[in-house]
Amino acid sequence: MSAFTLDDLFRIIRSATGEPLDSAPPEELQDTAFGDLGVDSLALLETATRVELETGVAVPESEVPELSSPRLFHDYVVQQLKESA
Repeated sequence: MSAFTLDDLFRIIRSATGEPLDSAPPEELQDTAFGDLGVDSLALLETATRVELETGVAVPESEVPELSSPRLFHDYVVQQLKESA
């Protein structure tokens, strides 16, 4: 995968939670805490697993609590992709 977008992350989150998130565009929600979006810790772990399957970027379980918003999660994955390129 050459690029990982916020849209990609939100698609994966929706798949992991099985529920739609707020209908606002991802750009408007990127700084909203996952808890405020209704995404719990189990859904985030599932998101991390699915991100790894799609991108090859492993998000360690110990990092997941620190990645508390879509922006932080997305930026982490993008940085890992850049470092592995």
